Amino acid sequence: MKFTVHRLLSVASNWMIRSQAYKIVNRCHVRPTARCNRVVEGKSSSSQEEGLFQCKAMPKYKLIYFDVRGRAELSRLVFAAACVPYEDVRIQTNEWITLKHTVPQKVLPVLEVDGVQISQSLTIARFLSREFGFSGSTSLERALVEQLVDCMDDLRAEIAKWIHEKESDKKANIQTNLYESVYPKFIGILEHYLSENKCNSGYFLGEELTLADLSVFETWTLPLENHPDLFNDHPELLAHRKRIENDDRLSHYIKTRPKRSV
Repeated sequence: MKFTVHRLLSVASNWMIRSQAYKIVNRCHVRPTARCNRVVEGKSSSSQEEGLFQCKAMPKYKLIYFDVRGRAELSRLVFAAACVPYEDVRIQTNEWITLKHTVPQKVLPVLEVDGVQISQSLTIARFLSREFGFSGSTSLERALVEQLVDCMDDLRAEIAKWIHEKESDKKANIQTNLYESVYPKFIGILEHYLSENKCNSGYFLGEELTLADLSVFETWTLPLENHPDLFNDHPELLAHRKRIENDDRLSHYIKTRPKRSV
C-alpha cells in the first residue's frame, strides 16, 4: 500500500483550483483558504480557460468538548496534523447542563462545520481524516486504517473501566489486569501490524501518517503516563511514538496542549 502525493492533490482539490504544481509540499506551509470554481459564460468549470473565479470560503470548524483530552483529543490531533484552524471550545461541567439541550444526541464531543452539528467522537475523527487526507485513498486502505482505530477504541473501553471505578480495591484489581493481561494483548496486536507494513516507514500503514497512527498515539498516552516502562521492551512501538511526538505538524501542539489526567 502506498500513500502518494496524489492523495494530497485530491484533498486539496476540494478547496482550491488546480494550479501549476499545487505548491503542496508541507501541509503546515501551504493551506488552502478557499474553494474556487472558474465561471465561464455563467457556467462553472475547472478548466484554465478565460473566466472569473467564484470562491467559497473554507469551512469553519468548531469542536466542543470538556476541558480534558478524552474522546475529543483524537480529532484535535487530526486538526493539528492537518494544520487547519478551528475553534477549540472547552466547557466546564456546569456549562454542560445548559448546552446539553442544544446538541443532537445529548453527548460530547460535537463538531460544528459551518454551523452543522456532528456527534460521536469516532464519526467526527473519521470525517476529519477523510477531509484532510489521513484515511487512505481507497476503500481497502480506509478499512485497514479504521480497523486499527476501532481496535484502539476497544482498548479505551478497557481503560475506562479503571478510570470510572470508585472502589479502591476493585480499581487496583482492574489496574493489575490492565498491566498483566490487557496491555500485553494490544501491544502484540500493534507489533503485528507494524511488522506487516512492508514500506518500513515506521507508520502502521503505507508511507505516511494516518488516523490509525494518531489513534494509537493518543490511546496509549494515559497508560504510559501511569506505566512509563510499558514500551521498554518494544522498541518499534517506542520509535513510533517518538515519530509522532517529533512530527513537525504535531510537536508544538503535543508539547503545549493543556496537561490533563485524561
